[in-house]
Amino acid sequence: MLTVACIYWQGEFRRREEIYSPEWVGKLKNMVERNLDIPHRFVCLSNVDVPCERIPLERDWPGYWSKMELFKPGRFDDRVLYLDLDVVVVDNLEPIVNFPSLFGIVKAQRPKGLDWKEGKKKIGGYNSSVMVFDPGVGDCLYPEVENIYEKFWGDQDWIKFKLSNLDTFPEEWVKKLRDLPGGQPTKGLIVALCMLGRAAPNKNTSAIEKYKWIKDIWK
Repeated sequence: MLTVACIYWQGEFRRREEIYSPEWVGKLKNMVERNLDIPHRFVCLSNVDVPCERIPLERDWPGYWSKMELFKPGRFDDRVLYLDLDVVVVDNLEPIVNFPSLFGIVKAQRPKGLDWKEGKKKIGGYNSSVMVFDPGVGDCLYPEVENIYEKFWGDQDWIKFKLSNLDTFPEEWVKKLRDLPGGQPTKGLIVALCMLGRAAPNKNTSAIEKYKWIKDIWK
């Protein structure tokens, strides 16, 4: 059995209110159902009710830091496909599910070396919007300290720090919308990342309104 997981943490993070809602969870679940024939359970780790099976968040790590609860030892007994809420599933997900690795992740399209932001370590190299991993492989990512988010800028930096040599998916499988020519699907694309910017909180909605192909999928 495969587990498909997402995270929905409701709260305020980095001086802005999270713009997602439980509706996003439902739409992601629908996209997965249409693009994955493999038997699976769909779950959301969340601190509020969601329209699917919910695993309650335990640590209240803010924003995307709640992703680290995916790696709590013993959390899952089977392979896990993780998807961020702001992804658009374009094609069959099975190549990602069957990626020949114990832990696969998206390579950052604009990789960056070690840097610091607001006094926090920023490494770069990975994009954790899409991950697939076997149980136990990422146990070391479950933070031993409560304030890990005060030491690293993002969960992706923490993952790179702890697991620096992960296998990355073929670049044509997962791309940011802004990197697609004309914002249109390209050959081999499985997942498009419609990333949300703090300065443009309605960026995803705008993209859905702008591109008919997204509007036809994101439902």
